[in-house]
Amino acid sequence: MPESFIAMLALDSAAPVGADRVVAELERQFADAELVRTGVGSLFAPKPDEAALLLDLGGMRVVVMFVDRPIPAGELDNAIRANRIWPQAAERLAAHQAHAIVGTFSKITGFEQARRGAYAV
Repeated sequence: MPESFIAMLALDSAAPVGADRVVAELERQFADAELVRTGVGSLFAPKPDEAALLLDLGGMRVVVMFVDRPIPAGELDNAIRANRIWPQAAERLAAHQAHAIVGTFSKITGFEQARRGAYAV
């Protein structure tokens, strides 16, 4: 069983993303889970303490962070080399200007929690 799930999403630009929009989509997909959040407004915020959205998704803690710069050089090299289905991956990823990080940070204790965590990420 994994300890956590994490994903980095390459974005074309650092366009503001409202925390309300992210929460609304998670509420739509996880209608049975209570969402408790901190962080408001734009997730590309000038202050680091305002740039993360922390959620409790029915006992699974999830963080969403937007970073207004590209993923550091070399971080995706292994993933690009292992890729077999996206021939343009290196070219497209080289052009990205910002990224989002989505991850869980609750201890995963069972299959249902792992399923929810993987799906949320």
